[in-house]
Amino acid sequence: RSEARLPPGGVLVVGSGQSGVQIAEELVAAGRRVTLSVGHCGRVPRRFGGRDIFWWLRQLAEHGESVGTPLPLASQLPDPRLRFACNPHLSGHDGGHEVNLRRLARDGMRLVGRFQGADGERAVFAQDLAANLEFADRFFPERFLPDLETFAERRGIALDPWQPDDADVAEVRPPEVTELDLAAEGISTVLWTSGYRLAFDWIELPIFDEMGLPRPERGVREVPG
Repeated sequence: RSEARLPPGGVLVVGSGQSGVQIAEELVAAGRRVTLSVGHCGRVPRRFGGRDIFWWLRQLAEHGESVGTPLPLASQLPDPRLRFACNPHLSGHDGGHEVNLRRLARDGMRLVGRFQGADGERAVFAQDLAANLEFADRFFPERFLPDLETFAERRGIALDPWQPDDADVAEVRPPEVTELDLAAEGISTVLWTSGYRLAFDWIELPIFDEMGLPRPERGVREVPG
């Protein structure tokens, strides 16, 4: 709940969804040495076209279908696992802002790839940091920008051309670190922000797809009740 409740020393944060990046950012602001294990998560601007990004997402959800830019239903996703993709890098602090991992790296946070395991005090990471950062950079312009621009045009909402605000850190390329000796690095705390694994073995109903995930249709199952 607060930085003061952690023991002295560095902190390894495992997981870079919204919880992970917010906690890592807060710890750096409190003066901690932070290492963030980065997964496959996107980044979106906190504000777009003068409005909060969640205003736009709500507009797509409520009115997108009428103008040809609907948010997809779970059954329409190209891969059913995408319904559990991590939320984009955003924070609600100070009125809300996006979190750019390259900027955090420039300002002193150490970034490493996806956590793969540990042996005693040695933590091992995948050599995928560069790929994960590139995915984060591409996420908004590829996933949301075309639909938002089309939606705005068809609903008569004036928009200035979108320009990313990351030119100052676009060339930041953190080194790939594949393992760390936590004791030697002075890391005393590991915070797990990697989410939870689903377990449906207690439900004995024919409502699951080939991946063992519930088949939703706008949140409703085919079994009454």
